[in-house]
Amino acid sequence: MRISEILKEKRSFSLEFFPPKLDQPMEPLMDTIDHLERFKPDFVSVTYGAGGTNKGRNNEVCINILERGITLMSHFTCIGNSREDVRERVTRYVNMGAENILALRGDLPEGWTGTGGYYTHGNDLIAAIAEHFPQLCIAGSCYPEKHIEAPDFASDIAFLKSKQDNGAEFFVTQLCFDMEAFERFLDMARKAGVTAPIVVGLMPVLNKNGVIKMTSSNGCAIPPELQTLIDKYGDDPDEFRKAGKEYTKDLIYRYLKTDIAGIHMYTLNKYKDISEIIDDTGIANA
Repeated sequence: MRISEILKEKRSFSLEFFPPKLDQPMEPLMDTIDHLERFKPDFVSVTYGAGGTNKGRNNEVCINILERGITLMSHFTCIGNSREDVRERVTRYVNMGAENILALRGDLPEGWTGTGGYYTHGNDLIAAIAEHFPQLCIAGSCYPEKHIEAPDFASDIAFLKSKQDNGAEFFVTQLCFDMEAFERFLDMARKAGVTAPIVVGLMPVLNKNGVIKMTSSNGCAIPPELQTLIDKYGDDPDEFRKAGKEYTKDLIYRYLKTDIAGIHMYTLNKYKDISEIIDDTGIANA
């Protein structure tokens, strides 16, 4: 099903998984999907792999998702993809039965100064997919605290508008723990003419090092209340996880009070803590 049609009917609940590395078994991810499938997510996304890696395993996970009868949205990046690669690989998704794709520039591998492919930016990739695959529902990415490489917010919002103009039907945000920043972004985007639904990408707070790594690499802020958790429980992983889950639940409640189209939870390929957060917030039925 096209996700844009789902978003017309309801506020969505969805999950993100990432393919394991080539030298790691697939079974733990399949077990996680088995456990989380009971929540009946409106759709599931599968990442393309950092720096364009794990392309083959992305396909393997996507096929498994589709065989379960779950609506799929695969990530797809510019990294290392020629114009011919884009057509060939997107055709493969269509032939699988996929109807949705999240088109991204992608994170540049260390030492790279460009994508190493034909397309330089996400909006170019969106335009190409929209032209050649009009049957697909295309999503784009957005950055509530602006893209780390953007010179300023105004430029970033203008770039977001161009993604919509080029064919993006909805957007999924980068993680954002700063609610004031998110609300400011949402206001700026709407005033700039971004009318497409915006789904929040939500990273649960479960591991101190993971939080610090993800926020620093993406230019995201650690607000005071989250910094307090890091300072208080950072040396005790179990206590940090407990406090982090409560923080995540509160963040979900705060997001649900804003004008968002859905919440897309990064599962981190785990199910126990994720299941608890979903059960306790009732987010699957929000």
